Amino acid sequence: MGENYENISQGVLDILWSQWSTLGAYLTAEQTTTVVVDPEAALVGTCSIGRADPRLFDEVLDWLIVNYGLIKTARVTGFVKNETEETARTVAAVADYTSSVVGHEMLASIIKQERNRIVHQQTREAESLFRTSTIDSRLETPARERNSKFFEWGFKRSEIVTRGHSATPNFNNPANVMLLMRTHYGKSARAEILTYLLTGKTANSYQIARMIGYNQSTVYRELVAMSAGGLVMLEGRGKSTQYWIDRDKLARSLWFTESIDIPVFFNWADVYRAFEDAIKTLSDISSKKLGNVLKVEACVDLSERIVPLVRGASEPLKEVAAPDPAKLKRPGGVDEIVDFIERALNVTRDAISGIDKRKSGSDDS
Repeated sequence: MGENYENISQGVLDILWSQWSTLGAYLTAEQTTTVVVDPEAALVGTCSIGRADPRLFDEVLDWLIVNYGLIKTARVTGFVKNETEETARTVAAVADYTSSVVGHEMLASIIKQERNRIVHQQTREAESLFRTSTIDSRLETPARERNSKFFEWGFKRSEIVTRGHSATPNFNNPANVMLLMRTHYGKSARAEILTYLLTGKTANSYQIARMIGYNQSTVYRELVAMSAGGLVMLEGRGKSTQYWIDRDKLARSLWFTESIDIPVFFNWADVYRAFEDAIKTLSDISSKKLGNVLKVEACVDLSERIVPLVRGASEPLKEVAAPDPAKLKRPGGVDEIVDFIERALNVTRDAISGIDKRKSGSDDS
């Protein structure tokens, strides 16, 4: 069991490495061109799952020092609302550290919110920032060598030495279309709405809002304005109104060519949240001596929480069959949920690599 959740954790870390490498972080990882990269979701994912990888975490800090202005506070705030208090505190610590280095406030509202939360909580002992089973000199450091900024937030880690190797994102890479869209449409929700309509599918305002991390009223307001200007087309009335765009025309305006393969949209915030939940739950099942009944309950509950998130996060993941409810309720139910997670990871990795299993299958036949 321990090996299962460690393999899943490493699989998700590999995805984060690819995302950050694509964004310009100094990481030796495969850059994707075939799925949309989401910097805010990657940041929050790094502050939860990424704490298992000190190298990744510090390269993200290096990237933020160069690119902090690319991060949208509104989206991070929305994502953090669905995260644990510990992840929210980690996001605040990262933002506070970055702000202290660059001399400009980053995610100021989140820092303020989490500081207020800490004030009203009982004093807690500082914990190690990094979670890893390997021995690392950064995990336990003498007080004189600790980074004071992270320690203020209750995290122990060594002083940070950034190398300054991070680059800005390459806007010619279709995977960075969300950031490219912001250069055209500013920091309103329009950039994410148009990214989804370009790379996703026809949808109503509620569906779009769920996929891009904004509230429905904000998305609806922007859609009405863009449809009035002719940028977005619509059909229907009320909540059922469907919206779409001329994808070829928008793609030409972005890249000045018709030869770009449009990347696939993933709701990365939901993907990371589901995998983090899975890793923690499987770890708890492994470390605690639970009876079969409690193990079954834990697996069924985990399935109910994560399966809708994973299968609703993208078109490729929609094809991943849900766990068999009957098998989940048997003593070996853990294997059933692990199998689902591993299949979802494989589909995600294939999408990042540009492998279309359905197309490959049809070619072989």
